[in-house]
Amino acid sequence: MEREKKYTKGEWYIADYSIEANNKMIASSIPINMDYGEEERSNAQLISAAPDLLEALEALQDQYIEICNNVGLSHIIDENWAFQKAEKAIAKAYGEKE
Repeated sequence: MEREKKYTKGEWYIADYSIEANNKMIASSIPINMDYGEEERSNAQLISAAPDLLEALEALQDQYIEICNNVGLSHIIDENWAFQKAEKAIAKAYGEKE
């Protein structure tokens, strides 16, 4: 199922204390206590990777469906725990209800 991508297009990157794309701030990673350490940097890295992770997960999901259909195993698609977990994560990224 093709979903509409409403999030900011372009490569997301860390700029000082924010995540940006196309010279536009997407999120701030400044902690409330202003103690910017390893954990905060890791959070910023994860947020900046979100569009790439979503795209990769959708591609893997599409490929899994195609392979299962090609070998006559389409009935196992929805039974696969990893597929279900991927579908929930993708739905969460698009703001869809479970």
